Formats: sequence, structure tokens, C-alpha cells
Amino acid sequence: MISIVVAMGKNHVIGVGGKLPWLRIPADMRRFRELTLGKPVVMGRKTFESLGRKPLRGRLNVVLSRDRRYKAPNCLLLHSVEDVMEIFAGFDEVMVIGGAEIYRAFLPYASRIYLTKIDLAFGGDTYFPYVNWPSEWRVVESERVKKGRTSPYNLLFEVFERYPKP
Repeated sequence: MISIVVAMGKNHVIGVGGKLPWLRIPADMRRFRELTLGKPVVMGRKTFESLGRKPLRGRLNVVLSRDRRYKAPNCLLLHSVEDVMEIFAGFDEVMVIGGAEIYRAFLPYASRIYLTKIDLAFGGDTYFPYVNWPSEWRVVESERVKKGRTSPYNLLFEVFERYPKP
């Protein structure tokens, strides 16, 4: 199963200048770690580079790049969505962690979205792709986190599952 993990502002912004546009959010970082630990994480080259070109510990890191000469040390380098789908067909859950191009490419195949909604609009240049939420997805979990010690913002953690196709 393909799952997407994403945090976004009210205006769907997910990045600015190759970085996250918000302050560090410990509650979201903890959730991300819990969701992804022990699972394959799929990211694009830009996301990998934003992580300092270092793999996330405790996960199989998969970097997608069209450049066949690109080097991603200690990661599995793949070149297409089809490669990922073929190699990980037998896995229970594969976590797609960004960026925007990668989200767009995997969205048609995703069965689940783990969404962190930050209750603030941010300036940015990178947006999560359009999703027809009410007609394609249903909320199966929802948890509010109030601004405070674990988050500088009000948050909403949601889990969406795709409606079965008729």
C-alpha cells in the first residue's frame, strides 16, 4: 500500500526555497517518526538534499531521480514510480514523504494520506497537489494538537483513506 505523509499550511504550502516554511514542530516530527520507522520512505532528490543528503535512520530510504548518475549514499536510488511499485509490491506500507513532484506522481496510487494541517497560512513556493477530498477520501482518524509545548501552532492530525472504486 502506498501512503503519503505530508504537513501543510492552511493554503496548502509545503515548502519555500527548498525548506519547510514553519518553525520546528516537535509533535509533528514525533508523529512522522512513529509513522515511518521501519518502513520504506520514498522521496525526491530535492527532499533528500534538504535532509543534508543523509538517509533517515531506521528506514529504507528510497530516492527518486531521473538522473541516472545521481548519487544518494546509503539509499536505494530509483528512477520512476513504476520502479517503486514493482520493487515494493509485497510491502504492507510504503511511505511517500515528498516533495511536491513526488506527491503528484504517487497520489493516483495512494490508499492513505497522513496529513498534518497547520492552522496558519505560510508564504511559499511549493504546494501540495490538488486533492478532491470529499469525493475521493474519507477521514478515518482526527486529533487536534493545541499550540503549546509540543507545537508552536495549532495542528490537526488526520488520516484519510481513499474510497473504494465502484
